[in-house]
Amino acid sequence: MMWRMLRKLALSATLALSAAGLFPAVPQADTTSKYLQTLLEQRRYVDLEQNIRGHLAPDDAVLFQGIVANRKNRVDESIRLLAPLAPRLASAPPSWREKELLITLADDYSKAFAYAKSADTYSVLLSRYSKMLSRNERRSATDRRAEMQLLREAPPQTVELNAASTIQAARDPLGLIEIPVEANGKNESWMLDTGANTSVVTESTARRIGLRLLEGSAQTGDVNGTPVNFRVGVLPELKIGSTIFHDVELPVASDQAFNIAGYQIEGIVGFPVQSALRRITVYADGRVGINEAVREQGSELFMDGQTPIAVVKAAGEECLFSLDTGATGSSFSSRFYPVVKSQLTEKMRARNDSAGAGGVRHFHVYKMEGLSLTLGGQEARLASATIFPKPIGSGMDVFFGNLGQDVFGAFQSYTIDFENMTFIARK
Repeated sequence: MMWRMLRKLALSATLALSAAGLFPAVPQADTTSKYLQTLLEQRRYVDLEQNIRGHLAPDDAVLFQGIVANRKNRVDESIRLLAPLAPRLASAPPSWREKELLITLADDYSKAFAYAKSADTYSVLLSRYSKMLSRNERRSATDRRAEMQLLREAPPQTVELNAASTIQAARDPLGLIEIPVEANGKNESWMLDTGANTSVVTESTARRIGLRLLEGSAQTGDVNGTPVNFRVGVLPELKIGSTIFHDVELPVASDQAFNIAGYQIEGIVGFPVQSALRRITVYADGRVGINEAVREQGSELFMDGQTPIAVVKAAGEECLFSLDTGATGSSFSSRFYPVVKSQLTEKMRARNDSAGAGGVRHFHVYKMEGLSLTLGGQEARLASATIFPKPIGSGMDVFFGNLGQDVFGAFQSYTIDFENMTFIARK
């Protein structure tokens, strides 16, 4: 990327000045910290990971190491680093350091199924930093706190990870992957959705599997940001292949909220279950491998909250995209727009309709044919890429886009490896 070249030139100039005695050879710790803060705010996770070994004050070194551990799905390590630092930052005046620590630690605790600690950490975040959070950050923290509060006394999810197994999936009428699961002894077919923060079922499914609901309700936002109410239950047992889960959190929403174009989705397998499966391999012939060994090298993965983010080469640039097996098509955000702006013409202008519980939103977009991406070591060429020239107020805005089944369908198989944080594609 251009800014990488500029950074290299700036570094060369710095070294030259240092040799001449005109510039200090070692950067000041505060300067390095501010640079890492910028990388974090811009979600430049590759560069953040590569630069945390720089000259930093001890507490800042721990802070950024903990944040990177969180983004690499090393939750226990992140908690071990950040939890002792929290009281020291709390005793100081409010700062961006404490804000980022609280955001990260609250996420860590939710992923570790320490629901009470997560709820309490979100409460501190909202109490001290509500005005410093963006609208989306504030809404997300508020919603997550309410969800964690419902689960406050619930037991943590545990897993019996047995031998690797293979299951036979199916494609629903939307073209999305549904896998067989056994919930409380009932055979079900639920969507495999890497874009889902948590597993979820409809009210009808909850009744069918005998799910006991906890007291109270919470809210989340649909694709358009419209509030959707839900209850929460804890499923005693869930089987996927030869893997058995206990005490799985299952938010429950109305059937209508999961009726897409007339097709009723009954349940979704989301991040907390997927991550515990370690590795998920999807084959073009419909098989899904659970925890199969892999040897190939692939694209680096990060986590942004509960969403997997992959390093992708697109239009000659290395970009970060969210991976969403629950999306039929890919979308490219306003961050990607400048990368291909010179190739777009008026003939490519179109209107995009985004449907949600609150109705349909209309966006001006460009439709670009033949866009090539390299993901997991393999190329995928899109018949049509939807590019948004302006932010749309969703989580996609902070990355270069969201990749869906039109990309994944280009591969004979692909593996999402949550243990080694890589995405591997095969043709």
